[in-house]
Amino acid sequence: MQWTNKKGPLPSKLDEMRARTPREILGVADTASIVEIKTRYRELVKTYHPDSVDPFMRSYSEEALKIINDAYARLTRE
Repeated sequence: MQWTNKKGPLPSKLDEMRARTPREILGVADTASIVEIKTRYRELVKTYHPDSVDPFMRSYSEEALKIINDAYARLTRE
């Protein structure tokens, strides 16, 4: 038996994530240091890495990780 997602709540969660600022995506304060940003980034990577989730959630995790990586890249460029 395969699960199907007829209502599509996962893409809407990704859209919500994309609409946030990089700091909101990583969940860090405006005053966060680079060390705090890096620590939070690593925590999120461990949570969302496609190799650490169920195959059912793999495509969602891949997209979420792209958003997280982009947010981290933007913050570390500042």
